[in-house]
Order: sequence, then structure tokens, then C-alpha cells
Amino acid sequence: MVPDAAIGVFFAVVCLIFFVIFFHFVSKFIQVNYLIHIITDHADQIIQEIRQLGSLEKSREAGAESPLCIYAKQEGYVRYVQIRPMVDLAMQEGLYLKLAPKVGQYAEKGSLLFEVWGSQDSAGLEPALTKNVSLGLDRTNQQDLVYVMEKIIETGLRAISLGINDPNTAIYCIRELSLIIKRLGDWKGSHWIIKDRTGEPRMEIPFYSFEELSGLWPI
Repeated sequence: MVPDAAIGVFFAVVCLIFFVIFFHFVSKFIQVNYLIHIITDHADQIIQEIRQLGSLEKSREAGAESPLCIYAKQEGYVRYVQIRPMVDLAMQEGLYLKLAPKVGQYAEKGSLLFEVWGSQDSAGLEPALTKNVSLGLDRTNQQDLVYVMEKIIETGLRAISLGINDPNTAIYCIRELSLIIKRLGDWKGSHWIIKDRTGEPRMEIPFYSFEELSGLWPI
């Protein structure tokens, strides 16, 4: 009986240790400031992707001829754009692509999705382009910088509500938001221009200028 009791005590101690470790990691993860920091990291990743793949500039004049228009086959928020496959396609076919809605905007079924210069073959291009644009009923933080910033602002507003009254969290939100705005301070355009491997502009995605981003939430 003594060995059985000893084994039971041993397993009880092991379970208690695992519970303490689990509680430590869970409590760390659910800290509001830690969650805000994760959201800010998402914003940094989006900004880095924009800088790596292209630059923010003015919209380019793609040509005098009329563009080929491609329309949305379903409705939903523009959640994510697979950029590299479309840029490679544009390079191979000698095209210039313009996405009509911003990432995060709601596109109605039948609304303009793409303008394409350099081709009139809608039957061949339409499936190749539309499959690389993710439309859905909810927004995501993959490329939607405004949505990421809205999360931080909503957290700060809730923190200073009468029911919560957590000014420290609100101050932390303001600090993280100011860091994001600071990283956007040198942006001079409102369109994300993406170039191919030879340096030729092949695609543009409408975005927000620095003035538009900093003025979206007058709080």
C-alpha cells in the first residue's frame, strides 16, 4: 500500500507542476498588453511586405487604350491578395494590372475588381486573376492595415470606458498606434506599386496615404 500511495502523491505533484506552468503561460498570453503587441507585430509585417514588394506612389497612367475590366463573381471584403503569382503572370503576358477596391473594402458582386492593360482576353485572364483575390464575409489582418489599427483603437476605447477604467492599457494602445504611424511617415503616395523581377511596374493596389491613415480616427 505504501508504494501505491507514494506513486499517487508523485503523480499529484507532477500534475500540480504542469498546472502551474500552464497557468503561467495562459496568464501571460491573455495579458492585454501582450495581445496588443501581437497586433502591432501584424502591422509591422504588413508594412514590411509593402516595402519589400513595392512602394507607395501615385497611380500610374497605364496607357491610352481602354482597359479590360474584370468584375467580382461574389461579394465580400477583400481580405488578401496573392501578389507574386499575378505579378509573374503580368510579366509573362506584358500586362499592367490595377486592383479596383482597397484591401479591406467590401466588393459587391458584379462590381469592378480589376483593370487590365495589354490584353483583351477576358476568358483567359479572369479565372487567373480572380482566384488570387480572397473575398469573404469577414475582414482579416493578413494585409488589411486599417483593420489592424482599428483593433488597437477599439481596445484603447474599451479600456477607458466607465466599466473597465484601465488608463494604462489605453496609454499603451496610444503608444503602439503612434509607433505604427511613425513607420508610415515617409509614405508619399496612395497606391501600392509592385514591380516584377526586372524592376518594371506590373501591378498597383489602391491604398491609403499617410494623411488618410492618420485622419481616419479623429480621437
